[in-house]
Amino acid sequence: MKKLLSSEKVNKVKERKVVRQFVKFAIVGATAFVIDMFGYALFTRYFFIHHIVAKVMSFFVASYYSYEMNSRWSFRRKELRGAKLLIKSYIVQCVGATINASGLYLFYDLIGYHEIMALLIATFFSTIWNFIMNKFWVYRA
Repeated sequence: MKKLLSSEKVNKVKERKVVRQFVKFAIVGATAFVIDMFGYALFTRYFFIHHIVAKVMSFFVASYYSYEMNSRWSFRRKELRGAKLLIKSYIVQCVGATINASGLYLFYDLIGYHEIMALLIATFFSTIWNFIMNKFWVYRA
């Protein structure tokens, strides 16, 4: 009986850790979104860079920020940092961006949902992808 209680406590601690990591991950993601939008506006409005090039540039700036903050804060895996981890992080980010854009296309262009609703649905799926892949592949313990 004592052993059962111990494993229940361990499971609860693990669940709380995952929730805490997800909340931190979401905060980093929201901040990265602001950096992405600010960078896009800066590159297009002040440096007059073509909007597609500016979007790619702002995406990589925001993705690098996400990599830094997730490795230092969300997943606390500073010891793993390096080129290999950065590449894995960018792979996950790029697939997540593809899921997001594809979801927007599916729900808005093909199915006909309201644009904001379609974006929210697409963002939900890409966020779940990004969190799972970051937790279990990029920053796995």
